[in-house]
Amino acid sequence: MKKDTVKLLALVVLFGVLTMITGCDGGSSKFMGNWVQVDDPSEWMKIYKNGETIVVDCSDGKFPATFKDGLLHISTGFGEVTAFYDEKTKEMVVTSFGKSYRFKRK
Repeated sequence: MKKDTVKLLALVVLFGVLTMITGCDGGSSKFMGNWVQVDDPSEWMKIYKNGETIVVDCSDGKFPATFKDGLLHISTGFGEVTAFYDEKTKEMVVTSFGKSYRFKRK
């Protein structure tokens, strides 16, 4: 009985460690990479991590971003822009000042 308890405890600890390793980004990795706007390919974004900071480098400049509740929050200096990843289309949808723009991977 004691041996089975130790094995179970070891499995639980291993599962916890693996979950922490694979889930550390909380889902933000879906946003990382190069993107172009579907309707206007001259509009682009490159999203990457610089240490613990998420950076959005785009045709309008470089901006810091945070990831919370499944959304990427981009601080532009003129207000906040949000983005979500559409699992169905594999596109990123960016909402800025009441308008939505779709981006696909470059």
